[in-house]
Amino acid sequence: MRNVIRNVAKFTRIRARYCKSIQGGIRLNTYNPPKGTNYHIQDGNVDAVTLSRSLCKVVSYLQSDRPYVKLFRYADWWEHDGLHFKKAEIDFHSLFSIIESPWYLFENMPGDDYVFIGISPEDNKWYLRFYLDWDDNGEKLEGRFDVTIPNEMCNKFEQEVVSKFSYKVDIEDSGSYYNRIVL
Repeated sequence: MRNVIRNVAKFTRIRARYCKSIQGGIRLNTYNPPKGTNYHIQDGNVDAVTLSRSLCKVVSYLQSDRPYVKLFRYADWWEHDGLHFKKAEIDFHSLFSIIESPWYLFENMPGDDYVFIGISPEDNKWYLRFYLDWDDNGEKLEGRFDVTIPNEMCNKFEQEVVSKFSYKVDIEDSGSYYNRIVL
């Protein structure tokens, strides 16, 4: 059954790459993640409060680089069925309003399994993606995030942000990471 699901997802990805969407003739899956280093939670998920606080630290760091850059929000279906859709233009203020608390995080989630919110500046210098949902027992909210940043930002990011996390973080080349996670 798992192979059937993977084959259907693979077919869907291939079809989406070559098809144009009905609305406006915009091609699907034209987004390419940035080159650099990816940071992601080592042991799967963290609780909602930890996720919200971690995202605030990460976004504060990203904002300090260029506070007025135009951002784009995406529906990141890479781990769901391999698709990726631009949703809207936003700014850092709007992003903080999404991640400031577990409640707002949950309210902004797309609602499908493994569909992340993705955020990128207009020049695609970095890419942040996050996901929050109920655990398998339906008892608590938990989620995860990853962020890809240019290599020249890594040392400062590790000192100012990663070192403050209460959990372990895996560090991986972005190309290897995305090849592994995108269906």
